[in-house]
Amino acid sequence: MHPVSPAELIAGSRNRTERAALVELIDQFERVQRRSSDFDHCLAYVRRLTLSHGVGWPDCLIAASAIRPGAPIITLNDRQFKVFRGLKARRPY
Repeated sequence: MHPVSPAELIAGSRNRTERAALVELIDQFERVQRRSSDFDHCLAYVRRLTLSHGVGWPDCLIAASAIRPGAPIITLNDRQFKVFRGLKARRPY
């Protein structure tokens, strides 16, 4: 799991019960290791995609970190990730 994902999930929780359940679930996943080059690629994506496609910087960082090792991402927001060449994005169900 990319470290940005738990932050987005926790920030979107609606109450303490939901937040506690999310934290328990998130703690079961291994975190993806980032490299400084991921942030350089993220910035390039931000410059190219935020205005034209409405992609936020967290998604740019997730994409950059996944493209480097060729790792797929699992997301309900697969449409947003189609703009990243070389990224394998699929829905969880």
